[in-house]
Amino acid sequence: MQQIVVGTAGHIDHGKTSLVKALTGFDTDQLVEEKERGLTIDLGFAYLNESITIIDVPGHEKFIRNMAAGAANIHYGLIVVAADDGVMPQTIEHLDILTLLGVNKGWVAITKTDVIKDTEWIDLVELDIQERLIARGFHALSINRINNLNSNSTDKLKKDIASITNVKSIDSISEFFRMNIDRVFSKTGFGTVATGTVLNGEVKQGSEIEILPSTIKAKIRGIQSHGESVDKVSSGSRAALNLSNISSSEISRGHSICTAGILKPTRKIIVNIKMIKSTNWKIKNNQRLRFHFGTSEVLGRITIFDSKNLKNGYSANAVLNLESSVAIALDDKFIIRSYSPMNTIAGGLVLETNINFSWS
Repeated sequence: MQQIVVGTAGHIDHGKTSLVKALTGFDTDQLVEEKERGLTIDLGFAYLNESITIIDVPGHEKFIRNMAAGAANIHYGLIVVAADDGVMPQTIEHLDILTLLGVNKGWVAITKTDVIKDTEWIDLVELDIQERLIARGFHALSINRINNLNSNSTDKLKKDIASITNVKSIDSISEFFRMNIDRVFSKTGFGTVATGTVLNGEVKQGSEIEILPSTIKAKIRGIQSHGESVDKVSSGSRAALNLSNISSSEISRGHSICTAGILKPTRKIIVNIKMIKSTNWKIKNNQRLRFHFGTSEVLGRITIFDSKNLKNGYSANAVLNLESSVAIALDDKFIIRSYSPMNTIAGGLVLETNINFSWS
């Protein structure tokens, strides 16, 4: 059975984690600091059913890096907006990140409707959400009003999400296996385990793989998907890979697991950049920026081909000179954020990798 990965998106304290718990029965805030502070810091994972995983992301602006890593491994978005606040800054930034990465469908949950007694206000919040979604090309499969005091208010949303496995097919864009790592841990008696969503291809137990960009070779000792041991996983599936002969300290979020020899790490690539329409930032030649490829974040500088700078709504081809290597493929989508203060300002598409000419 095919698998689907859904990711939350929305401003801090709008009830993303509470909603995931209502849908799945699982509290995704597992870190001690998350419990103490009452906010999500890192990615959380829960199962809606045997086919659907929900990745819960942090809503605080300081943890956008973690949100972008989660967004890189999902197929659908779950946009969460609190009725009392309405659309807020990270609602917009999260939505921009999703659509720039090609995640342009999903569901909307308007939470905390029990706090608002004026239904006309909730109507206005819903209208505002719809306008923001349309402006960014995000299609809402359903909009759901969630009463936090009524446990049955999530029933329709849960049914809507569960039904997507009947209509959505995750196609593999390549026969070669590739997975961006979003979590690494060591399990007693098993060793190193890396998790992620399979981007394309298939991998079987016993297969030799390569971890990039570090170019470490390893073998798949065992595979789990949705908590069950399996012989293989393929495109679209959540996977936990037990790796032999490698320490958990040697790999981390941001690395990729691939069929050996299919990708070569690179620091210089040709890309097409599209600026967000609403940003006030301009990208200038040789500007230092943050680039989010898959689950990784790397620093680098940019050289624009046909202009001295790019402003909102504009697009152009450019060369990226990265400060550390990444493992990417043609047509990969990525996010560009400003160095400081950190804001999402553009998205990009990889046109060519491992180039060896200089541009000045």
